Amino acid sequence: KVKTFSETESISRELMLIKVKYNKNNRREILEVCDMMKGRAEIVDMSKNQMMIQVCDVPEKTKLFIQLLASISIVEEWQEPERWRFPNVPKTITDRNNIRL
Repeated sequence: KVKTFSETESISRELMLIKVKYNKNNRREILEVCDMMKGRAEIVDMSKNQMMIQVCDVPEKTKLFIQLLASISIVEEWQEPERWRFPNVPKTITDRNNIRL
């Protein structure tokens, strides 16, 4: 069964793949930008002079990530055409007996 959630009932995420050229001078900068995303950006493939970075975050942060990499040679960008929506889960979860977990 598929359910469509409204903006208030959901959390939106965008998936983006970015291929960048790197060298010994900018490699550390790329790694630092990925680290700043706190696990939402990770290097998924690496060759002798290119990296493939996967980013999954809210649209504002994916745009910010691209801006942070603006000084680096971006070879290719791929973005999921539609945002993914997930149910907005409350911070506190209770079981069937209303016991806080």
